[in-house]
Amino acid sequence: MEIKENNPWGRIPEGKKAIPISTDPNISRRFLWALDEEKNPSLLFEAKEDSTVIPSKNKLPKLKGIAINELSSKKRFLKITLLERQQIEIFAQLCCLLINASLKETNEQEALSVLIRRCWRWVNLLAGRKESKLSLTKQKGLIGELFFLNELLLNQLKISVDFALESWQGPLGGSKDFDLKHSQVEVKAKRSASKPKIKISSEDQLEINNTSNLFLAVFGIDFSDKKESKNLNEWCQYVEKNIEMKNPNCISLFNNLLVEYGFDWGHDYTDSSWEIQEIKYYRVNQNFPKIMGSELQSGIDEVSYSLEMKQLKEFEVSKEYIIKELNG
Repeated sequence: MEIKENNPWGRIPEGKKAIPISTDPNISRRFLWALDEEKNPSLLFEAKEDSTVIPSKNKLPKLKGIAINELSSKKRFLKITLLERQQIEIFAQLCCLLINASLKETNEQEALSVLIRRCWRWVNLLAGRKESKLSLTKQKGLIGELFFLNELLLNQLKISVDFALESWQGPLGGSKDFDLKHSQVEVKAKRSASKPKIKISSEDQLEINNTSNLFLAVFGIDFSDKKESKNLNEWCQYVEKNIEMKNPNCISLFNNLLVEYGFDWGHDYTDSSWEIQEIKYYRVNQNFPKIMGSELQSGIDEVSYSLEMKQLKEFEVSKEYIIKELNG
């Protein structure tokens, strides 16, 4: 069942403060349309289970004209309130989107988490809507960085989620995609069926820092119609859910990085699904073939070049090796 309403608060009888959003028991057990003491329209999510955690106010999303906080009396609620009543129809649409996104979740904590994640997406959407979708090349690049972030930094390393996200410098224009202080990683995405070449787009990408190790991660990413393939929205959701499970306070930081990269949750990427079919890791040392900015002659700038992968076999390292080195 999908909820669609333009002004459900108009159905609240005089003298009542709240009504269930639906007569369907699977829905009404969690959600209520409500009016607060100042008659402001609100959506209430009831936390019936003692184990359900509602984040503190300073860890909840902040939307212009909308207040999100916990309401506690004899019962516990997450309360989402419209402060600018002239926007009631838009607020009703937002509430319906939030409700419908969480309806399929049978676990109460997960339903609440889905609702809060959607609020965070709206925060980033309203902060700056992107005019156009990412190109196919940019999509592959983002998927490569998301894969490295999720599969190695979040799932394999002994580091905190916030440190893993703070190390992701690619969206912020860093010279390396990931900077973990003692190690740096540059991520490259290519078609696995293409010529075995890696495109290096600047003289800084393989610049060696004497105080840290440098690695090159190369992922062959292809269009795919297999069941396990994902479009870009699904790749972002996949990583977002992992972050939310490990540390929900980091969802905002993750979404901010997606926005900086150029990703917009409002764009439709369902026309292209991707699968990672090739994974290679390389240790970049003094003997690794490269062009470095520190060694360029004066007057040479904006260098780009390609590396022949068949010439890099002696520098290839295993996943286990890079995990050990990144762990320090």
